[in-house]
Amino acid sequence: MKIAVLSDIHGNLPAFEAVVADFRRQGAEKVIFLGDLVFLGLYPQECFDLLETLNPFICVKGNTDANIEELPGFAPASESEERLKGLIEYTSQGLNGRAKEAIKAWPLTSRLVQDAGNLFFCHGSPSSFKKNLVEEDADSFRGEVAEAGADYLFCGHTHRSGEFQIGPVQVVNFGAVGYTFEGSRRAHYGLIDVSSDSEGMTTRIAWEYHRVDYDVDGYAGEVRRRKPPFHEMLSYILENGRPRWN
Repeated sequence: MKIAVLSDIHGNLPAFEAVVADFRRQGAEKVIFLGDLVFLGLYPQECFDLLETLNPFICVKGNTDANIEELPGFAPASESEERLKGLIEYTSQGLNGRAKEAIKAWPLTSRLVQDAGNLFFCHGSPSSFKKNLVEEDADSFRGEVAEAGADYLFCGHTHRSGEFQIGPVQVVNFGAVGYTFEGSRRAHYGLIDVSSDSEGMTTRIAWEYHRVDYDVDGYAGEVRRRKPPFHEMLSYILENGRPRWN
């Protein structure tokens, strides 16, 4: 069984559509989504609608997904927070009520127990969707990763792909669909391959990284034309594969 694992779509419908077409060609039978679906993109509702048609059997909430439900109580205390509120409001206005309620109900973590190993899924880290689970900070995550009780931990949030060990646990990040922070202009996702024997027992868990071309120039051009409140930031990231501060 092949499972497509997607993260950090961020309202980028052209990238999302290209990824869906690709994993269908690869023979993926199921879909897992690891958070950050709608924020900072032109197509929040359309991305929600497309994800819904895929009937993912696991969806976990990302930090920017939670922004939508937190908006009514968000009282900005600085100029930067005032700007952030405007970005969240833009996304919220682009979503219908049913989408907001569905996203609000997503859990923070999930797992898939197989004979060949326990797979744990989160957006940032097991304890927080805002934490960057990266190799250079591996020691600081040893406790919470061990508590998760997994053999394999799949996460997103950093917009960077890669894998590393924390104790006996294999940590895997397939990167971002919507835009990357690693110098790539393609959409990134992964496939988990769960192999079984003739009796249905899981015998092997493997994965592979996929990079998909899409009309990134067309999308970046549309961002510039429509001028959402994040247009300068997003168009730069799309054109360069990384933010200005990277």
